[in-house]
Parts: sequence; structure tokens; C-alpha cells
Amino acid sequence: MIILGRRLTFREFLYKSIRYLPLHSKNYIKRKTDEYRKEKEIKNLIRIMKGREKKYNTILASNLARTLRKSYKKVPYWHSFSQLKKVNKKNCFELLQSLPTLTKDTIREQGKNMWQNGKTPENSGAGSTGGTTGTPLIFLRGQNAENTHQPALYEYMTGIKYKGNLDKFGKIVSFDGARPSEEDIKKNIFWREDYNSGIYGTVDFCSFYLNDNAKYYIDKLNELKPFVIRGYSNAILSMAQFIEMYGGLNFSPKGIYVTSEYCSKESMIYISNAFGCNVYGQYGQSEACLFAWTKPNDDIYYCSPYYGYVEVLDKNNKQVEIGEVGEVVVTAFYRTYEQPFIRYRTGDLVKYGGAKNGIVCLSGLKGRKGEYIVGKNSEIIQLVGFIDIHYLKCKDKILSYQIEQNEPGKIVFRVVRSDDWDLTDEDEIRKLLSIRDIDVNFEYPKEIPLTAKGKRKNIIQNIKI
Repeated sequence: MIILGRRLTFREFLYKSIRYLPLHSKNYIKRKTDEYRKEKEIKNLIRIMKGREKKYNTILASNLARTLRKSYKKVPYWHSFSQLKKVNKKNCFELLQSLPTLTKDTIREQGKNMWQNGKTPENSGAGSTGGTTGTPLIFLRGQNAENTHQPALYEYMTGIKYKGNLDKFGKIVSFDGARPSEEDIKKNIFWREDYNSGIYGTVDFCSFYLNDNAKYYIDKLNELKPFVIRGYSNAILSMAQFIEMYGGLNFSPKGIYVTSEYCSKESMIYISNAFGCNVYGQYGQSEACLFAWTKPNDDIYYCSPYYGYVEVLDKNNKQVEIGEVGEVVVTAFYRTYEQPFIRYRTGDLVKYGGAKNGIVCLSGLKGRKGEYIVGKNSEIIQLVGFIDIHYLKCKDKILSYQIEQNEPGKIVFRVVRSDDWDLTDEDEIRKLLSIRDIDVNFEYPKEIPLTAKGKRKNIIQNIKI
């Protein structure tokens, strides 16, 4: 062997090999172990998604105990809860119940006390919530389990292995709030291409310009012929409506998943018929605390035991019964090292579907806790359970909608309507609102403006309570 122009003696070669072999072997084994764990988790997730019976309570207990133990040791806020000093796999669920729930206000008030010692936005990165129902929450981004859960969902949907197949350019595309450059828009290019964007797709179609430029979107999809389409529910639903009206799609994806906004079972079926493939729901938050999915063309969600521990609680922090509506409260397993989210109130309201073998079921997403209207006597009326557009007879005539309130007992109801909308459809909505003595004025815009992130805000509440 020759190093730096000098031939080594056999003794020197043997000495250097023995000296550096442990370090090389350790790094090699670590890389192989990390890769092995990732592949094993993906395989287990696919088994769960396919509904194969297995008890995952041990996974939950192991991950929860680790999260609580490390949070107690490394994060000032959680160190104040002395009961966590002796947490283990057997008592972790009981100890969790002894902790208070965590709200966005608590996180803002505690500031750096919520961070692991030594962690900052500069060395961990920062993220924020969408802010569709209030001031966005800023938090340390840290790590999450997207690199196993997203590939597992893709493979479950398509039957195609992600690595070496779905990770190629144009095989996964997204509909979201990514904006193209002004130069591209002038050229009728309403998407951004990124060869290195990874598990979320390599082409981002912008939601903002869809209504007037659907032809260009369809042409680009026909060019790419992606296996998977993912992204905002309303954007993909609008795309499906254009395809139904005008046609033009010359291929069928292997699967579509809708996320970030509520999508009813009826809307999933509509999208499925337009694109000629199954549609799946995916549910999570910007805070990366839970990951849930649905079966084909269904709105019942199943929560991953690898991603976090999910509770559905009432306002008194008590677990609701099966069939009751409560707030999603999560303990994230992949944020232990930066900013732990433990018993974090997400603000999302769901109907609890029970838990089996460690898999929590959410029987339909019901909206946001902050989505309400104010009655004439200043009473708060949650939209959940009162107004559900998807159960109206006129639902198929409502392309999109938005409610705005400026004074108690009165709302403005904006409807982007189909051509066969008539006064009887107004009457159906007026009758529903009259139950709570709410007056309504209708407006019929051509489209509902999107938020800065490309989502549609279904309620604008201007009354502060």
C-alpha cells in the first residue's frame, strides 16, 4: 500500500488497519442500523395501514416513556414535574394523565423554557402553524418521522416501492401554496419544479391560479403522468371539478391523498371518479405531532403509534366516549430533542372512534375549535354539529363557501354556486340557521380568496370574545 508517495511496510499497514477499523466499523454499523430501523418502521406501518392485526401498545409505551423521560431531563418546563423522574414503560400512561394539557398560549408564555437546553431556532430551525384561526404559533422545528411515514403511505396507496420508483422526478406532485415566479406566471407556468424536494413531490402546483388556468394544469399533469397526487383538499377537489366539466386528462394516477383541509367522504368519491383512482385522507399538523391516514375513499382516520400518542378530550381534560366529539390532544414522539409537545391541544375537533391494539381511530374530522358564530344574545355556537355543508341537500351545488360575521346574530354566507342553484337552496340554509335565530345574507362571488398559504378560510369571525 502507498500513502502520500511512500510504500508502507506490512507492519505499518497492519497497525493502521487495526487502529482505524473500530471507528470505521462503528460508523458503518450506525449507518446500517439507522437504515435498518427506517426500513423496519416502513414495513410495520404498511402492515398497520393494511389492517393486519398486531398489538402496538408496547411500541406506544416504549416511545411515550422515552419522550417523558428525556423531556424531564432536558427541558426546563417539564423538569418541574417531579413525577416524571421515575417514568417507565409500565407507569407512563398513568403519569401522562397527571400532566396538564399544553395550549398555544402556554407555549408562548413559557418561551425558551419549552426548549431543550442549548437548542435555538438557529441550530434547530423554526416552524409555524397556519394561523387560519388565530395568531400563528412559532416553534422549534426539530425532527419528525416524515421520512418513514410518507413513503409508507405512498407504498400502501400504490403498491409501488418508494425508493427507486416513486422518488423519481414527477412521480409525486403536490397541490399547495407554493408560488411560481412572476416570469413563469407570464409564461402560463403555474408550478414550481424541484428535483431535490424529496418525499413531498418534485413538482408543486400552485393553488392560487387554478380557477382561470385549469387547462395548463391539466396539460402539465398529462406530461408528467404522476403516480401520486397529494395536497390541499379544496385545490384537488377544484381540479376534479374541472376535469369532470371539461375532460382532458389522459392518464389515471395510482392514488391521491388529500390533506391540510377537511375533505368529506362524498368529496373523496367525487375526486376518485374524476381521476379514476382511489383517494386517501392524511391528517396531521404543522407541529408534526401525529400522522393519520384513511382507507380508500373513506373519512375515518387511523393514528400511527410510531408518531405520537393521541387523546380526544373534553374541556375538563377527560377522555370522551366513543361517538362523542372532543379535541385532539397529542404527545409527539419525534420532538423529544428540541421542543417536546406533550398533551398538546391542537384545536381540532373530531369524533372519537375508539382505540384497538394501540391504534387510535378518529371517526371523521369535525373542524376547528375556534370556528364558531355568535348568537343574538352573545351565545357562542360552535359550527361543529350545527352547520355541516356536506349534509345539506344542496351540497352538490356549492362549489366552495365562506361565512363571515361582523355582528351578533347575523352572518354573510358566500357561495360559489353551480348553474342549477336556485332560491330553494337559499331557503334550506335559512331554515337551518333559523333554529338558532341567525339571520343570513347571501353573496355569490366567482371565487373565495385563498390565504397566504393557499388554503381556503371557511369562516372569518370578526367578533372578539
